[in-house]
Amino acid sequence: MFKIVKDTNQSIREKCSDVDLPPSKDDIKLLKNMINYLKLSQDEKYAEKHNIRPGVGLAAPQIGINRKMIAIYYELDEKNKVELGLINPRIVSNSVKECYLKNGEGCLSVDEDHKGYVYRYFKIIVKAFDAIQDKEIFIKLIIYAVPFIMIDLFKSLYNTIDMVTVVKGLVKVSYSTVD
Repeated sequence: MFKIVKDTNQSIREKCSDVDLPPSKDDIKLLKNMINYLKLSQDEKYAEKHNIRPGVGLAAPQIGINRKMIAIYYELDEKNKVELGLINPRIVSNSVKECYLKNGEGCLSVDEDHKGYVYRYFKIIVKAFDAIQDKEIFIKLIIYAVPFIMIDLFKSLYNTIDMVTVVKGLVKVSYSTVD
């Protein structure tokens, strides 16, 4: 089980390094373990027993590894699950329109509640290598969360917060392969 690095730790603000492609076996194993952590965090009994908070996204800096890697896992329904192990993600396009989640959001690395909204682009397109599918993909995200590794971190807690724990149904992800 991972120990989540808190936002008070200076290491979480450090610039992340790229990951070599193709990814090593260790990199793939790490991303799969990160996805497993997210799956377990969404199991209420397991999360309560191990005192962990539920999450849908986990960036490598949140577990003390300052490399450009993100795990995403959530269930749309019993049959449809989103499971991504992103390496070197890069925003290639974004909307002008901004939005926020009116019910609020959380971050695995931020224990304190903060008043206010996290404004972000309504839509982005991210290019990344997905270690789970073993190919480069484009991901279109609507009402997305800015992961730690895509920006200069924490310019302001309220506009650069990491991958968020969101209410199911508020995050939509679609992806396609790169031609």
